[in-house]
Amino acid sequence: MRKELLLFVFCVTLCLTARGAGYTVSTLPDPKVDCADCYVSNPDGVLSASAVDYINSLSQSLKKTSDVEMAVVVIDAFDEYVYADAFSFCQDLFNTWGIGGAEHNTGVLVFMALQSRDVRIHTGGGMEGLLPDIKCDEILDYRSTYLSAGDYDEGISAICNDITNVLTTDEAQAELLLGYKPKSTEATKDLTIYLIAAILAFLLIYLFGYKKWNDKKNVNKQALINSTAPVQTASGCLTLFFPIPMLFFFLYFKRKRRNIRTEPVECEQCKSKMRRISSIDRFVYLNPKQRTETKIEAIDYDVWVCQTCGKVHTEPLEGRRYRDFSQCSVCGAMANKLTGTTILSNSTYTTHGKKKLTYTCQYCQSVTTSVITLPLLVRSSSSSSGSGSGSGRSGRGSSGGSWGGGSSFGGGAGRKF
Repeated sequence: MRKELLLFVFCVTLCLTARGAGYTVSTLPDPKVDCADCYVSNPDGVLSASAVDYINSLSQSLKKTSDVEMAVVVIDAFDEYVYADAFSFCQDLFNTWGIGGAEHNTGVLVFMALQSRDVRIHTGGGMEGLLPDIKCDEILDYRSTYLSAGDYDEGISAICNDITNVLTTDEAQAELLLGYKPKSTEATKDLTIYLIAAILAFLLIYLFGYKKWNDKKNVNKQALINSTAPVQTASGCLTLFFPIPMLFFFLYFKRKRRNIRTEPVECEQCKSKMRRISSIDRFVYLNPKQRTETKIEAIDYDVWVCQTCGKVHTEPLEGRRYRDFSQCSVCGAMANKLTGTTILSNSTYTTHGKKKLTYTCQYCQSVTTSVITLPLLVRSSSSSSGSGSGSGRSGRGSSGGSWGGGSSFGGGAGRKF
């Protein structure tokens, strides 16, 4: 009995010890300690040196253009005995390091733990409008397939690239600028300026919206949906400053864009109103290529049937995974999917690298390849040394830096890959 009890205690101790193996916030290397221009902590060498340099260059560019700090942490494991989950670890890490500016909290943390298969985008308090939870989840949904396949370089680089693209659009730049409130003067003067600005904003949004909805270039519903998105975004941003009448515009534009898809279509043959077929029954009217595009969620087809003359009209719309596919040059289907990448040559500080991309059409199974040019490596302000070890820095110098002092309220998204 005594031996069995000792064995039980030993097993419990072993399990707790194994569960507690991993980094805590205090033991994780901070890339800012020795390198002011470094943003990647890669202590276990999960990412390659070229991937670390590429991500650092993205973060450096984002910091210069938008004053947004994007930190990237890729480790084997975090201490699950101390932290209940990846969210708890990221929240503690974000606020301990102080990622993003202290005034506007414009910070982003991209995190991956290999052992627990966790990947997460954690956002600062001032980023939840630009990078809402649903957008973070969408980015992870698109890119976690690389991580599942073991291509960590491509997966983390793609996530960081998507975040950079979102934060460098005209709409995002405008919102970042609108976050800076003007200094107040006399109350009456402020009120007058506010009213004039509200009237101008009202007129601009009205004219902008009218132009977009009546643009002759919007030859189909998808073009109308895409072209009117900035109208809804602009009215939503201006709601923060002019609740009336911008809230009305925002709700009106949101509802109107949502109803674009279900608006009746006029039959070209007899001019009667056509009837929209249900999602289940529409497959009868689609050809094999369209069925494949619908199945892989690249294109979402709406089918309309005229009850008078029987004419059938199909309306192609962007599917949930539209951005994961391109048009096949052989059969024309929107079903070309990236199925492999091969580094032909690595980038240096003076020469561009080359990468071969392999695409496979999900409809005709044809295989095509293309070669793209990789960006040059960017030298940090400190002298260069090897990355992929320690904190994953692409350069170390005699003096380091620090994060901006931002904080997070727990925004973002995460998942298992």
